[in-house]
Amino acid sequence: MDSNLNLSQHPEVKQENLTADPMLCASREQWSGSYGGQSTGCQSDIEIQLGKLRDSLQIPERLLSVVRAYWNDLTAKNADILSREPCVHWLVGLVYIVDLDHRLPYGSADPQAQSGVVGRPVATVTDLVEEANISILEFFQSLGCIQDSLRLSNTVQASITDLKRKYLMMTALFDKFEKLFDEIVKPESESGIEAGQCSNQLSQLTELHENKALAWTLFVLTKGVLFSGSASLISLFQVLLCSLDYTLRTLPSFLLNPPFETVRRDSSENLDQYSMLRQLCDYCNASFEEVKSLHMSCWEPLVLSFSSNLGMVELPELIQSYLNTLAKEGDINELKFLEHSQHLMPRDERNAGPEVGMEVPMTPIRAALNTIDQLRNLLFMSKDEPSGRLLQFFQNCSNNPESAIQERVVTYREHFLSQYVAIAGKNQHNIAHQRYSMAVKLYYRVMESILIGEEERLSQSDFSTLLNNQAFQKSLLACSVEVVMATYTDSGKHHHMVAMTPSETDMSFPWILKVFDLKPYNFYKVLESFVKAEPKLTKDIIKHLQWVENKVLESAAWQGDSPLFTVLGTVCEEGLPRPIVPVTGQEDDARCSAFPADLFLSPSCGGRQGYNTPEASNVTFPRWSHSLNLFFNKVCKLAYHRLQKLCSLLQIQKDLTHMSWTCLEHCITKKPELLKDRHLDQILLCSLYAICKVADRERKFKTIINAYKDMPHAGQQVYRSILISGKQYDSIIVFYNQVFMQATKNFILQFSPSRCGGAVLSSVPKHMTSPLKGSPDKVYEVPGRRNFTISPMKMSPFKAPLTPTQMTPRSVKLYSFGEGLGSAEKLRAINESINAVKRPSPSGNPRSQKRLKFDQVDDASSSEFVDYQTVVVYRTASSVKGSGKGK
Repeated sequence: MDSNLNLSQHPEVKQENLTADPMLCASREQWSGSYGGQSTGCQSDIEIQLGKLRDSLQIPERLLSVVRAYWNDLTAKNADILSREPCVHWLVGLVYIVDLDHRLPYGSADPQAQSGVVGRPVATVTDLVEEANISILEFFQSLGCIQDSLRLSNTVQASITDLKRKYLMMTALFDKFEKLFDEIVKPESESGIEAGQCSNQLSQLTELHENKALAWTLFVLTKGVLFSGSASLISLFQVLLCSLDYTLRTLPSFLLNPPFETVRRDSSENLDQYSMLRQLCDYCNASFEEVKSLHMSCWEPLVLSFSSNLGMVELPELIQSYLNTLAKEGDINELKFLEHSQHLMPRDERNAGPEVGMEVPMTPIRAALNTIDQLRNLLFMSKDEPSGRLLQFFQNCSNNPESAIQERVVTYREHFLSQYVAIAGKNQHNIAHQRYSMAVKLYYRVMESILIGEEERLSQSDFSTLLNNQAFQKSLLACSVEVVMATYTDSGKHHHMVAMTPSETDMSFPWILKVFDLKPYNFYKVLESFVKAEPKLTKDIIKHLQWVENKVLESAAWQGDSPLFTVLGTVCEEGLPRPIVPVTGQEDDARCSAFPADLFLSPSCGGRQGYNTPEASNVTFPRWSHSLNLFFNKVCKLAYHRLQKLCSLLQIQKDLTHMSWTCLEHCITKKPELLKDRHLDQILLCSLYAICKVADRERKFKTIINAYKDMPHAGQQVYRSILISGKQYDSIIVFYNQVFMQATKNFILQFSPSRCGGAVLSSVPKHMTSPLKGSPDKVYEVPGRRNFTISPMKMSPFKAPLTPTQMTPRSVKLYSFGEGLGSAEKLRAINESINAVKRPSPSGNPRSQKRLKFDQVDDASSSEFVDYQTVVVYRTASSVKGSGKGK
């Protein structure tokens, strides 16, 4: 094997002035596949469809020429996929993409975009789907295929993501709107109006549909003005409540159901303009204070600007105003929801109730409101100032941090408010103030809990150094703000169609790091301590913090200006190898704990330093700091878990998986410079490809990438745009040939079958218990007991139905033990069998009294959170048969 063979001599590899082993090289054919295909549809058919689009939508020829070029590129790569649907399905998607690029060639940084002067789109999204006669879901599927095949600009990628997010939220909001309107307003058959009644009441009856249209139109118009950028589901729902309040106050009381009928009658007598809004908030379990603040500060002044001389808004004028705005933005025509357009609502399941005996699923709005309600209840008794116990901790410090802490809270309040208003608009100042006040309450609450825990752990009460550590205090406050912001903004994930990530709003992570001028490597240190200190956080918030931690571990902490590289530089300057070893067992959990004092003051793993000494504030990173070790442990666990999943998708053998892990672990711990300004998954993909190739079990890069796309956390930027050097970015195939292989060639060649002995395989990381981690489905064995297993339950099937008559034959069995009902003897036998686990063995040797621990996997892509408080205990078939007992 000639390791110095020039790559330019290899027929499959792009001509580069590099030297490497051809056995390890990757060709571009493996990345992109064949480009020799032609469009399966006749070219004349394409021209006919483009001509129809040009005539009906008035598309200029200059855009159509670009659409043709995109179409040729698309058909060359995915001819088999495109042949499954009519070509017009794809053409309207290409028109949307080309038009976006034409209007915003420089993205959000375009001076025209910043000044608000942007050309009108050639067609709205609704025009495109109606012209192609497809549903919006089919339109999104076409866009997804185009995204996977073509390299689109960041502007287009962001616009498509934002469009999907808007559609998901508007679908949920319209569903909620219809339910509320139907529950509050009496239908025509129940209005109590008879033919002999006055004509005024009859006219009110005929205006019911108009009032419904008024409420929805008022909502879609005002929310577009109030929230020019990304808005959360809850913020939009609050605007919807304001619009409903306006409409209901114009209806006579006899058209409303109780208790709104009484509220409408009383409001006309006592002139309380907010009584109906208060009732709506109570009915929906929404915060009246927040909705009222929105109503007074921005919604009501906006509606007054729409009003006529008589002080009333007119529906035709509202519709025209909305259509004018729609023509400028080119989004979905949300008024079409009122028509139940099959293009926007392809599967109308509003009247399809749940199956008998099944639990009614929680709606996205209901889930979001519940999460907010839990946070409000958590902070109900808290104040936005230190408690008496916390003040006592401050006074016990040799250097009292109280004034510095309070000054910091005030300083960053101004920073937060200014940054929030800059994105959401000046009319959102009151809402921003409410969010920050909630965060301050949570900040003091968690700080007190952390100090109580540290006092018990360290048997000391002077925490001067920790409490005066600016990085710790800023991180703790920023984490509190992030929790509040995520509670109100992380809403798209509840929808079944698209798994929305928290990064899809303008004020989601890592926005908070910019507000507080924090580095991700320092911020992540407080996450696990935060969750431990506040056990009442909702599961959604814990999952969000897990997502944040994974974002830091995979890329954010590896940015070029990260303190991580300063720490690693200090280690290198000491001339010692980095003693960073992944955790291999649960016995190392204590050594790798995430206590704030350990992480922010960086004691070495060999011993604990004094935390209240003045010298500790200027401590330098030792050779093997606790913080550094824990960080690399977490990175290695995340990397190994993702590698396992990818190898499972590719059906790669365990020995090859282990070798790939050895290469990946070597890159992380011995070649961390490979990760600088890059993504962990990029190194993972290259490691897997290299090991498969050198072991003569090659998998094409295209095959690996296609499997990677199926992983929930995957993103196009991982394999399409990777730093090569300086400011040069290219695809993963170029990175592999020019950078990765050059740095790891000698190490990878150890895994060649021709090498005697081979490389020493790295130990596989074991699962480390963490409050941030969920767990996949898994069955656990009870130590010391054969044929007994414990499995975590996600949803219990033993939920009582609404009525006994709704029980199906299958569900009856779930409530029946034996042949007959009420078999107390059989239940007693089952309980005795399970309780026998606790009895001592006949030999007299005591059984282990250790508590059963659940291993938890670091899973960034898990969409479920397992509740370990509910488990199913059962016996296996072999144990039942061997017991000698009957059924």
